[in-house]
Amino acid sequence: MKNIFVIAEVGSNWRTLVDCLNSITLAKNCGADAVKFQLFSHRELYGYDGEVPFSLPREWIPKLVEKAKNCGIEFMCTAFSLDGYMFLNQYVQKHKVASSNMLHIPILQYLKTVGKPVILSTGGGWSLKDVSLALATLADSPPVFLLHCVAAYPANRTKLDRIFVLQEKFPKCIIGYSDHSTNYTDIPIYAKSLGAELIEKHVNFVNCKETPDSPHSLSTEQFQVMVRLLKEGGLDIENDAEEDDMKLRHLVRLMATEDIASGSKLVYGHNYGIFRSKKDAPEAMHAMQWDKVDGQVVSRNVAKGTPIFAALLDV
Repeated sequence: MKNIFVIAEVGSNWRTLVDCLNSITLAKNCGADAVKFQLFSHRELYGYDGEVPFSLPREWIPKLVEKAKNCGIEFMCTAFSLDGYMFLNQYVQKHKVASSNMLHIPILQYLKTVGKPVILSTGGGWSLKDVSLALATLADSPPVFLLHCVAAYPANRTKLDRIFVLQEKFPKCIIGYSDHSTNYTDIPIYAKSLGAELIEKHVNFVNCKETPDSPHSLSTEQFQVMVRLLKEGGLDIENDAEEDDMKLRHLVRLMATEDIASGSKLVYGHNYGIFRSKKDAPEAMHAMQWDKVDGQVVSRNVAKGTPIFAALLDV
C-alpha cells in the first residue's frame, strides 16, 4: 500500500438508523477510506439468547451498504460469529476480525475460503505464537493486515514498538494500528512513521454521549484533523475551542491605531500596526501581511482599534 488507509470505526456510536447513515456521510467528508460497523447479538457473543444494547439490526445492512456506495466510501463491518461473517460476505470487500476473535478457528477457516483480504486485530494479550497460529489458519488467503491493537478502552499506553515486532516476525503481512486512545495527532502520526499502513480509529460522528464506545472515540472535528495529518503528512499545531479567546483576540494581527478616512493610505506605524484586538476579530489580516498592506488605500472609514481586513483593500 502506497497511501495510508484510514478506517472510521463507528462501533456503538449510534442510536438510530439515521445516525448510522449520517455517520457514513461524515466519515466520507472527513476523508476516511472506509467506515466500519459491528454486527452482533447476545447469542453471538455469549452463546444464549438475551438482550444486548447497540445490536445492529441485520435488516439495516443493505441500507448502510447502499449509502456508503452512494457516498463513495468502502463499507466494512465486523461480525462476531461464523454466521455473521457468512451473512456479511456479500456486502464487504474486506473482512475485519476483532481481537477477541483472533483465534476463532471456524471463522478463520471460513474467511480463508472466500478470497477476500482479512484485517486481523491482535490486541488483548495474544502472543506472537497465537498470531502465528491465526496466520497459519489463513495460510493461502489473500493479503492479511495485522493490526497492532491495545485492547483497553480507552487506551492509556500504546506500545507502538510492537509495530516493529509484527513487521519483523510477519514480513508478508501489511501492518496497521487499531487505536483506542483519544489522541488524534502525534500517536497516529508516529504509528505511520513506524510503518503502519492502515489506521483504525473510533469516531463519535453523531455525538452520542451514553454509548460504550464514546469514552474512547474522537469527535468529527478531531477525526478530520487526524485524517488530514495522515494523508498530507506532518504534524500540525491545532487550536481547540479552549483556545478560541486567544486565537480571536489576543494573537497580534493588523489593527488601525487611528481613525482612517475612506480613500486614505495605510502607513505602518502611523495609522495601523501589529497589535491585539479588544474584541474578537476573526476577519483581521495576518501580521505577516503588513508589507502587502502598507501604502494601500482603504475603501471605507476604519475606526481606531478595529481590524484591517482584505475587503477594505485591493491586495
